[in-house]
Amino acid sequence: MAISFFFVFLSSFMTYSLQLYKKLDSVRSSSLTTLLLSSIIYSLGNFTHLDTHFLLKAIFGASFVGMCSPAKFKLKFVALMTLVFYLFFLFILEKLPYDGGSLGFLAFLSVATVYIIERFLPSRYSH
Repeated sequence: MAISFFFVFLSSFMTYSLQLYKKLDSVRSSSLTTLLLSSIIYSLGNFTHLDTHFLLKAIFGASFVGMCSPAKFKLKFVALMTLVFYLFFLFILEKLPYDGGSLGFLAFLSVATVYIIERFLPSRYSH
């Protein structure tokens, strides 16, 4: 579980950082992150007993979270969105019928949840 937590945060932060610092668009940064991390997971899976399917779904969904606009959200909110996504991923994903649409749905829910919380917090907490 700790390794999935690590890869979820890495995926989200890499996607977000590629947009912010390398000026890649969200789709390219997500694709690059997913390809790189899935290669690492497959390589690790050859030497260990990792659940590669679970980890691949986790990094793919987390990269969706990292696709949020750096112009709209600061890194601390991306961290919170990623944490919310991880919790949704662990507890809700198995109850949803399809992986692909479910991952996007969970990413949307995590971003929307943090956005709503951020909008209703007093301004001294949101910046």
